[in-house]
Amino acid sequence: MGKYALQVDADHPGLDVPYTPAVDTDDNDFTHTLWFRYDATAATPRSVLLWAHGVGTEQAPQPSLWVRSEPQRNGLVALAETGGSKVEVEVTDTVAGRTAFGDGTWHLLTVTRAGKTLTVTVDADHRAQKDGLTGSFTAGRPTSLGLRLGSRPTGTEVFTGFLDDYRLYKRALTDDPAAANDELDKIRAATSGTAGYPADASVWWNMEHGTVQVHDMYNRPPNGPATPDRSAHGNNAFVRGTPGITGTGGKFGGALDLDGDDSVELPPTDSEALGTGDFTLATWVRFDPAAIPLPTPGSGRADPTPVIAWAYGVGPTERQLWLRAEPRTGRLVGLVQTENATTVASIPDTPFRTAKDQFHHVVLQRKAGKLTLSIDGSRTNAVDGTEPLSCPPAPGTCRPGSLTYGDAFKTTGCHLGARPDGYEPSRFKGSLDEFTLVRRALSDDETTALRVGNTLPTTDRAAVAHLSFEKITTTGYARM
Repeated sequence: MGKYALQVDADHPGLDVPYTPAVDTDDNDFTHTLWFRYDATAATPRSVLLWAHGVGTEQAPQPSLWVRSEPQRNGLVALAETGGSKVEVEVTDTVAGRTAFGDGTWHLLTVTRAGKTLTVTVDADHRAQKDGLTGSFTAGRPTSLGLRLGSRPTGTEVFTGFLDDYRLYKRALTDDPAAANDELDKIRAATSGTAGYPADASVWWNMEHGTVQVHDMYNRPPNGPATPDRSAHGNNAFVRGTPGITGTGGKFGGALDLDGDDSVELPPTDSEALGTGDFTLATWVRFDPAAIPLPTPGSGRADPTPVIAWAYGVGPTERQLWLRAEPRTGRLVGLVQTENATTVASIPDTPFRTAKDQFHHVVLQRKAGKLTLSIDGSRTNAVDGTEPLSCPPAPGTCRPGSLTYGDAFKTTGCHLGARPDGYEPSRFKGSLDEFTLVRRALSDDETTALRVGNTLPTTDRAAVAHLSFEKITTTGYARM
């Protein structure tokens, strides 16, 4: 828990995120953790701490997971209902003179599914569990809701109090009452802070100032159809034009087919601002550079330079990052332009010409000022770029220039399939799959795992975007 917490009341009934892969636990194990603080008497109305997946009625139930404060029952009640089971767990407050943990002090709620068992705990000394939970919360439900804290998705049964540091893990954290210092014991410890939490949370809302409501000055793009982000950051992307999704035609599952009039736009967020840091940009690409018509030299027409990805600015003096094909030279080219210099890396596009109907894995990396490109794990005939470093007086602080400004004015996000300004020769025609942006340079083993198994490291939150292109919604998601 940090300096701030989220106050919830009738005028501010909590927070939510619509369905994204990050909140989809399907039929797998999970652990939700949430700190809460409020005051209650036996006359206090029941209220919702957590609600996920669906809202139904007694006559028409829907798969859902929720936890309510029930002062009249002197405790918390959790219900998990899937397509095949319904399990209710009640945790009673046994402390004399206190009602339903409503004593104005902080308490840690955890909800864990481990196999068929649902376990709910409040702090270390109140626990209840029940067996019989089977089935999925989301399978076969295209209209599944996301996750809400502080009230029902309908905005009713509002909690009045404070919430802090919510996390969702897509596994059951260890919690053995007979063993000390397991994962949940470390979280419950009064001095745990963020260091007490495992690093592989799928969702993390720390409730610190500026992370709950949008107050930035980014160029907010217009709303429209969208595709979800699988990373913990929820950087869902808008889809422009009318691209197609091939449900089984991608390298892993579906893929996004662009016909030269389509593109994808990741709205700008703090997590995507790469600054002076290392990064890895990776995606599967399928296209045929040999089939792209080239203008006759001297005709006055610009050469086509199909854009795979382009972030931030456009123009000779703007900070920018891009990866594109240059059919005239037969190469893929990556560029980083900062306040210090313009740095270019390139690699022959031969794999796309010899196996034009196949997907190829393209990775652009910046590591300590060195820019590199690879295709399918190979760097044959690649040309690296080296950025000049700025070295302030403090030792060990040499760094490359910054891709982004300290403020957020007039910043655009990352575009796939076209330049941000829609420049016609930049339009890409082909297919993309599993676009990934990571705020550090992945190791060789990590890039191999990404290429072979579509697996990202779970030891940190450096992956800030992972677009799998499995679906396109008709409208955008909330908070985009």
